[in-house]
Amino acid sequence: VKAALERADEEKKAEAALPDRIRRAEIGVVTTIVGPGTSWPCASSKAALKELMKWQKDMLDEREPDSVMDTQSEALIRTRSIMVQPRDRVKILANEPGIRKLSVIEHAGAPGTHGFAYMAEAARGCWVVAEAVVR
Repeated sequence: VKAALERADEEKKAEAALPDRIRRAEIGVVTTIVGPGTSWPCASSKAALKELMKWQKDMLDEREPDSVMDTQSEALIRTRSIMVQPRDRVKILANEPGIRKLSVIEHAGAPGTHGFAYMAEAARGCWVVAEAVVR
């Protein structure tokens, strides 16, 4: 427990040391997905992001049935979208109110998970909610 608290304290200090432009996630900035915590949908379009965030919210609600996870997985495939993990390195490509378009530079998840089919294409340009990259 003590080690976890020390790590959390170190992360807070590191976040405080970040330049303001990274905390705001401006265009051209290379940063990481906010963590620790949950993974985030990175959608192929703004409309897909809206749908995926609905399922994400439902999935995080412990009262919802486990089938929500299956529904979110189906929506990811249908919309040709991916999930990004905390600590994934990304580059901000576009900045709009409440959302960011990004390119995944380095994926912290399982090796090769963004290296096939539509996933590699989605990793080169997908939309996330701003809170996934803005600290």
